Amino acid sequence: TGNPAIHTFASWSLGYNVTVTIKDGTGAAIRTYIILSVKNDVPPVPKFTWTPTIVFTGETIFFDGSTSSDPDGVIVDYLWDLGEGAPQTGIGVLHTYSSPGVYEISLSVTDDSGVTMIMPMAVWVHPALALTASSNATQGLAPMGISVNTQVSGGQSPYTYSWDFGDGLTSARPNPIHNYTIPRVYRVEVTVTDSLGRTASQVLNITVIARPVELTFLGFSEITLKVGGFLTAMSAFPLMIFMIVRRRK
Repeated sequence: TGNPAIHTFASWSLGYNVTVTIKDGTGAAIRTYIILSVKNDVPPVPKFTWTPTIVFTGETIFFDGSTSSDPDGVIVDYLWDLGEGAPQTGIGVLHTYSSPGVYEISLSVTDDSGVTMIMPMAVWVHPALALTASSNATQGLAPMGISVNTQVSGGQSPYTYSWDFGDGLTSARPNPIHNYTIPRVYRVEVTVTDSLGRTASQVLNITVIARPVELTFLGFSEITLKVGGFLTAMSAFPLMIFMIVRRRK
């Protein structure tokens, strides 16, 4: 009784006969009939994946809900909670995580009958591949030896290393030693690649300086001039003799 009346049907049927009886204060009544079809609605099934499957900070991730389905209708709304920021809508969305950690994410789908289902999951966000390279010296006299090293974090181990020393020589060691003999500025570049193919690079400039020339005094010598057919020794103008010496370590 009452207006309005609320009722829950326990099972589905194509034809429930609903009778409505209205009485006034004198007891007079009028009846009307309504045939209701109660549908046995099957809820939608939310499903989603993300690409790439291993997530790193700073990378754009595509969340795809296209594998969601509704057995007896169509999905009309997709709502994403990606663990940070405002919710997003759409069958597929893009997102970039700036901090590593575990994020609780979910996809809510609503079908054309208004039924909503939620699928929660967790995504692990790893630190991005990072590289720091250094040298024990960046400037020195030729011949010059350097010892370079790398510090790598994030990404997915194991790592591979590629050094280009700028003089045509290379190395695949993480912490190689190299010698330079020709004075100039060398551009040294190291690239680290993780097991997933992600790379990080850094450049070092190494300046090799030529050793200074030293003069060694050997003594004096007289200058001999030919004047009017005669040879004359002019001791008043001594000539100092030097020898060029390159000092090596």
